[in-house]
Amino acid sequence: MAFTLIQETLKTVERAVFLQREVFDYDYADTAAIPGKAEANLRQIARRAKAQLLANSTPPPQPNEQARHLVEQFVSAAATGNVKDLLAVVRLWLLNTKLTQTRV
Repeated sequence: MAFTLIQETLKTVERAVFLQREVFDYDYADTAAIPGKAEANLRQIARRAKAQLLANSTPPPQPNEQARHLVEQFVSAAATGNVKDLLAVVRLWLLNTKLTQTRV
């Protein structure tokens, strides 16, 4: 459910920064390399992402089949503890989101 809330609430860069900082405990220097933003910008993005998640009081809609599949992949990768697999799922998730946004 938390994964779906993140998907429905945050924009692509916000999700990437939030997951890397809060889930994988990456420092800002490592996190900055992926979206290509300055560390100061990432601190602000992370702060806003947390605030948005905390402020979101309505439950997200039920996930579609594609979202369910991504969540299952994420949980499976998390269960193995393989960070490389987890990051691959996150990249796929972000790519799918970008493709969906460009189609709309």
